[in-house]
Amino acid sequence: DREGDDGLTRVKITPGRPVKSMLAQKVSSVEEGLHENGGRAAFEYKYDGMRTQIHKKGDKIWLFTRRLEDVTKQFPDLVELCKKSLKAEECIVEGETIGIDPETKMPLPFQKLSQRIHRKYGIDDLIKKIPIQIHLFDIVYLDGKMLFDKPLHERRKILEKIVNVIPGKVQLSKQLITSNIQ
Repeated sequence: DREGDDGLTRVKITPGRPVKSMLAQKVSSVEEGLHENGGRAAFEYKYDGMRTQIHKKGDKIWLFTRRLEDVTKQFPDLVELCKKSLKAEECIVEGETIGIDPETKMPLPFQKLSQRIHRKYGIDDLIKKIPIQIHLFDIVYLDGKMLFDKPLHERRKILEKIVNVIPGKVQLSKQLITSNIQ
């Protein structure tokens, strides 16, 4: 407050302290979306899961929801996957965590996954009943550098470089970049 815009330029994000998620811009039609973005836009699948902000600093991983709630303890399986998958020393990435039906391997509705979000006990049982998969779509911080000012397509390239995909577990969100309305 007292330092104005100059003070804001000195604010730094730090792994372990959640930040408000950047949200996609809503439009009423594909045509409007393309027009708003100079005739070319990135389209991504909409996953029915938990928006997850993953913070990594060395071997330490934190998981936060869209509402900045710490859910690290409820998802030890995701913590281990992130340790294996994220190659950066320090980063903050975002994705959508979805529940997977252990028999059909199909996505479960968010309501089923939400059983894990607020659970404090019996987590090991729920890991078996409601295994997870994450689809990463953004990176906002890498090794001391904030990336908010970079366009999404540049952040996506950075994300692709630091993620070891684990098929069926840690994946990049499906994305289509096009100027074709069809």
